[in-house]
Formats: sequence, structure tokens, C-alpha cells
Amino acid sequence: MRVLLRVLASGAVVASAIWWIAAVWDFEHPQVAPSLLTNTTTMLAAVLLGLLVLLLGGLVLLLGQERRYSAIALALSGLLSAAGPIWVVGDTFTSLNDWDFANRTFLTAYLPAVAFLMDRELPQTDHVPHFVIHHADPVPAWEVADLERQWQRLSRLTGSEPRNGIVLYLNDTGADALGIGHHGAAYGPLVIALPLTLVDPCSGGSLHEIAHAFMYVQSKGNTFPQLLDEGWAVANQGCPEHTLDQQVLADIESGLMPPLEDRLTDAGFRAARYGGANTGYDAGGSFVSWLLTRYGAARFMSFINSATVASFQTRAHVVYGAPLASLEATWLSHIAREFGMRALAFTSDRNP
Repeated sequence: MRVLLRVLASGAVVASAIWWIAAVWDFEHPQVAPSLLTNTTTMLAAVLLGLLVLLLGGLVLLLGQERRYSAIALALSGLLSAAGPIWVVGDTFTSLNDWDFANRTFLTAYLPAVAFLMDRELPQTDHVPHFVIHHADPVPAWEVADLERQWQRLSRLTGSEPRNGIVLYLNDTGADALGIGHHGAAYGPLVIALPLTLVDPCSGGSLHEIAHAFMYVQSKGNTFPQLLDEGWAVANQGCPEHTLDQQVLADIESGLMPPLEDRLTDAGFRAARYGGANTGYDAGGSFVSWLLTRYGAARFMSFINSATVASFQTRAHVVYGAPLASLEATWLSHIAREFGMRALAFTSDRNP
């Protein structure tokens, strides 16, 4: 029993260590998709082995087959090994869209040392009805009002709200030591971004990430197609629909606008042959904005909460009553009329 306990404890510690290393690496390399082997498999191994060690350690302690302190140490090693992965798994199914995303964002979401560092670097805090804002420079009243208007608008559109409000860290000190880049990583209650005053609304920023946060709280484990996930955020970051459509027109004229079904996965969304993620954001933002304007928020919420990469075309037909090809053609016709063009078509084959 003692040998088995030590072997299981060692396995739990190793699996947890691999998972932590992979989580850190994923956070530093967000453009790379998480690995099934180093992320999901090690997470499950750490949880299962850790819980088993905890139970066996307690049993050994009760039976008196191991020295008290040794049994307690082994049991605690199992608990510590399982704690991080268990937290991520639990949070995945209450607030995030998939646990690979949870792996990627776990460090800045819940690691106390990182939160402490952000609090230390950004000491000034404002409390408004739905936001706690950490920053070094005072936030203008009109920006806070913009955040609150965004909260109310997204609450009406989605029918749900991030639990406990949103904690917003504005990296207005340029503190690269935070290790969080410029803006991004919206998950559950936490958003990290540049100050609103430094971000053009057509380039993303806080409102983009807050839109993500509102969507993730109701996903219940469903992994959104990348086109809809980012398209929703772009459509709700304050950029005029006309500008979004203009960007799509420019991409078509450059031969960088494939059919929408080619942009559903993360790899397709960021594919270099389609112009990279920039054109993916263009397509998603314009298409989702058009869907919201033409058909309303209720249908879109039904669509995004039921569509996966595999069921995208089927769910589009069910929710909107038309095949995806028909929706795409109507969307492109809308853009063509908007800019006085005769016709527009996808152009992915022009840039292999």
C-alpha cells in the first residue's frame, strides 16, 4: 500500500508539473493551439491521480500503515496536484467556452501571485456598479459611463451577465512586467486591456473583451466556432458597421475572403493564405453585425449557443431558415449595395 501510494503521488506530481509548464507555455504562445497530450491528458491525470492519492493517504493514515507525517505529506501532495486542474475544469463548465481556453488563461485568472502583481502595479481602484477598475491614471467619467452602457446593452442582448461583475485591469502604466501583453484574455469576471483612450474602437480593446466575457458566461462548455466567437466581440466593440463592411470589401478585392465555413476553426481563422487573423476578424465582425441588425439578438444567441464547427451549416439553416450559402450571398449583396458595387464573391482561391 505504501509503495502504491508513493507511486501514485509521484505520478500526480509529474502530471501536474507537466500541466503547469504547458499552461505557462500556452499563455506565452497564444497563437498555438493547446495540445491534447500536454494539456487535457495531463490535466485529467493530475486530477484523477491526485484525488486517488488523497483518498489512499487518508486510508493509510487511518489504518496506521504509514507514519503520520509521511501519510499527511503524501495526501497533501495529491491535493495540491489536483487543485489547479480541478479549478480549471470547474470554471470551464460555469463560465468559459472550453477547457483548452481555460488552460490558456488560468494563470492570470486565478493565480494569486499574478493578481497580486497587477494590484501592486496598478494601485488605484475605482468601484462602479458593475466594474472594479484597477489603473494608475484616473479614468475619465465618460469612459466609465461607456463601460456601464456596454454592460446594460450586452445584458439585454445576451440575457445573462458575468458573475460578480467585471474586474478590469487597465495597463496604463505600460508595465510589461505584468506579462499580459496589450489587450485580450476575457474570461468570466476578468478582463485585461489597454485604457479605452488608447484603443481605436475598430482595433479592439476593453469593449471587445467585455463582449467576450458576456458570451463566455453562458456557453456551458460549448466551444464556439472561432468566426462567431470573435465576430461577436468585433461587432460589439464600438466600430461602425459601415467600417466593418468596408474592411470586408477591401479583403475581397485583395483576394483574401474565403467562404465563412473556412474560418470556423482557430487554424482556419488565422490561416496565412487567407491573410491571417486580421481578415478573420473582418469577416466575423461584419457577418455577425449583419446578422444582429437583420435578424435580431435572440436568433443570434440561439445560433451561437447551439452551433459547433461540425454543426455550423445545419444550425444556420435551422435558426435563420436559409442555407448558409444563401445567408452568405445575402450578406455579400448587402455590402455590394452599400458601396455601389454590382456583385461580390469569395476569393480564397486567388491566394494559395
